[in-house]
Amino acid sequence: MLSGKEKRYLRAKASKQRAIIIIGKDGIGSNLVESLEQAISSHELVKCSMLNNCDENIKEVAFDLAALTNSQLVQTIGKVFVLYRRSDKNLMEM
Repeated sequence: MLSGKEKRYLRAKASKQRAIIIIGKDGIGSNLVESLEQAISSHELVKCSMLNNCDENIKEVAFDLAALTNSQLVQTIGKVFVLYRRSDKNLMEM
């Protein structure tokens, strides 16, 4: 579980990033989960965005993807959310 201080740090880091994963009208699929898994493994902190034509709820999608990738939800704003999972390589210092 991330502390409030850690979440603030990660939100600040994520604000400078562009969305790596974009969720379209198909929603969550095996290809999306696989791509997200690879992105989290290499970047630790991943910003995801949902297109307007996606009918699913952003918070439900964010919680589902966090559970499927064993990561933690850092933030949701509008159609954007941020996921974090600490890597074995310790790429980010907290």
